[in-house]
Amino acid sequence: MRTVHIVTGSTVAAAMLAAVALLCSPYRFIGIAAAPDAPPAPRVASLPPLLGIDGTPQPALPDAVPTDPLARTQVALYATRDQALALGAELDGAVIWLDAGCCDENAVSSAIEAVEGFRADRHLGLDAPVFISGSNLQGAALVVNRLSDEGYEQVFLVTR
Repeated sequence: MRTVHIVTGSTVAAAMLAAVALLCSPYRFIGIAAAPDAPPAPRVASLPPLLGIDGTPQPALPDAVPTDPLARTQVALYATRDQALALGAELDGAVIWLDAGCCDENAVSSAIEAVEGFRADRHLGLDAPVFISGSNLQGAALVVNRLSDEGYEQVFLVTR
């Protein structure tokens, strides 16, 4: 007579499958052994938050600061896309995102108007976080600087 050994995972579904296999098997039952749990997946280092507990912007990650001096902003608020997404989720979407066009005055003015329109539509204050990204960081930095000059308090340049 043959002996069958069934090894299952540690989930309820795996145990149920093993039980069904035993009921349908013509072989003698020895027992069910649970396989050891898989090692935990490596933890991704969490990124530091953009805002502190008191709501003030925190220092930027060194690798989020643009290497091009012309792409740096007056307020020096920089964010990674992951940090911006995390803050947006934490604030339940009460943030403004804009992908800025290139660098001429018309593009900058259009971006400012778009941000103001988003802010009005969502009934957000000037203290709502604003994330400006773009393929041209110099142009995006111009938008950040103009928004800061117009009273927006938390305008972040999304650099990566």
